[in-house]
Amino acid sequence: MKKVKLIVLSLLTLAMLAGCSGNKDKQLDEILKSGKLIVTTSPDYPPMEFFGDDGEVYGSDILLAQFIADELGVELVIETMEFGATYTALDFNKANLSISGYGWQDDRMDAYEFSDAYNDTDDSESSCQGLIIKTADLDKYTSFEAMDGIRVAAQVNSMQEAYTKAQVPNVQLVSVQTIDVAMMSLNTDKADAVAVSCNIAKAYSISDPELSKATVEFDLGSDAMHPGNFVLAKKGETSLIAKVNEILKKVNDEGLYIQWDLDAKAKALEFGIDFESDSE
Repeated sequence: MKKVKLIVLSLLTLAMLAGCSGNKDKQLDEILKSGKLIVTTSPDYPPMEFFGDDGEVYGSDILLAQFIADELGVELVIETMEFGATYTALDFNKANLSISGYGWQDDRMDAYEFSDAYNDTDDSESSCQGLIIKTADLDKYTSFEAMDGIRVAAQVNSMQEAYTKAQVPNVQLVSVQTIDVAMMSLNTDKADAVAVSCNIAKAYSISDPELSKATVEFDLGSDAMHPGNFVLAKKGETSLIAKVNEILKKVNDEGLYIQWDLDAKAKALEFGIDFESDSE
């Protein structure tokens, strides 16, 4: 995997750097002129984006970002930040695209330009959303009704947070910025469950026998009508998102993301994140 330049920004930094919005639908020309494509991501969502023990950022979404940059003939600059800041950076023209495992959400669709879908196979990250719980609680939490009033850690502004609020009765939401913090909350008994994709839940259960994926899964509702993941751009950047869609057509037609997913899982395994040993 090619290494990319990393720039770490916080929500506070983004707020301080916020400037004028500038003209819309100009970013594609600016990217080609500058020779750089700036992409935001939150690298706590393996295998799509994650930090390795070596401090580098890896994942299938990072490979996608690199492919888009290569197709444009420009350098890729990855800016890593908390999930809630990834699309805020677009609002303030601090990035051109955000690629961070986004699923379909109507409110996001209204606020940003959405690409066509990628990674839309039946077993993709967005196809199943669930919970990580303690293995000791497997027989206890067999339905959402049985979870009435429990503490669920979920990433701020994520699909999982929305599903948790809507479907876990009387939930005590533990809002966190990263999945790592969510898992720490579970492991230190500050939360009873963590809301994540089913694939991530399975990976954690493989790595730690004291953790398990809950048998109950979230109802995706109308989101299920829009399977896969999406690249985001600032609202109005229609030329840029149209170009991204041209590149995504090649990705989808040639099945490139399927191989990138396998490559990312193999890389994750090097750092102790196992997606392949599941007995289910």
